[in-house]
Amino acid sequence: MPVLSRMSDQPHRQRGAFLRVLRALTLIASFLSLAVVSIISPLENLLWHGKWAPAVEAVIIFGIFYPWRVSFAITCSVMMARGEFKRFSMSAWFEGLVLIATSAIAAFIKPELSVVALTAGITLMVVRLIVTDHVCARMSISRSEMLSAMLRGWIIPVLAAVPVYLLHHYSSWNWVENMLPSSWGTSQNKWIILLSDSAVHIVRCIAYGSTFVLCFALLAWQFMKSELSDALTLVPGRVQRVFARFMSVSTPPPPPAPPSSTSNEIPNNL
Repeated sequence: MPVLSRMSDQPHRQRGAFLRVLRALTLIASFLSLAVVSIISPLENLLWHGKWAPAVEAVIIFGIFYPWRVSFAITCSVMMARGEFKRFSMSAWFEGLVLIATSAIAAFIKPELSVVALTAGITLMVVRLIVTDHVCARMSISRSEMLSAMLRGWIIPVLAAVPVYLLHHYSSWNWVENMLPSSWGTSQNKWIILLSDSAVHIVRCIAYGSTFVLCFALLAWQFMKSELSDALTLVPGRVQRVFARFMSVSTPPPPPAPPSSTSNEIPNNL
């Protein structure tokens, strides 16, 4: 985050930029991670036909907790910008050792993939909160501001994934197979056979993904409009305009052009 380094001599602006970047990155990472979580079950069936089905639950758990990891880049940038290299090294060692130790203990006590994933995810969230809180305290950022910046962008995508969970567990997809042409059942064409076998999973991917995006858009537009505008600064221009129009939020203003080193204007006093 070079922008944070350039604000080292302006603590007030650095604090504001830190919180805005933290909100935006958390929101984007949470959206992408929970989008994968929402479709991973039908996607695994579609691509690997159940070969990695036992790992789906672990992927879901990691996807829920991974967004907390993105704050590492922000706290790292702040500590490097402030010249706190030893403090950064110690915090990185602390996070790594605690994460390895808790995961190893969980695997020893109950060697199940989902248990180890859940332990690692909760540990990641806790250590990230501890380190981020420590960095924020040194920047005179209150704990409530820090928690608001991190939790809001994470909770909204998690809530948007709840309807997908209900759709997955309490809906039947037999109607998709019933809608397929009866002649496909006896066809020898490999493409028709492949499409017939994959139809349910394709429809589920589309339904789950659309449900998540729609619920996220409604919740974010209602509760996080300002964070959405900040998050748009981190996406490419074309995607930025599409998202801004879809979410009905204002696009961030372009950065000011740097002053020209040469000028053809003649000073007035000459």
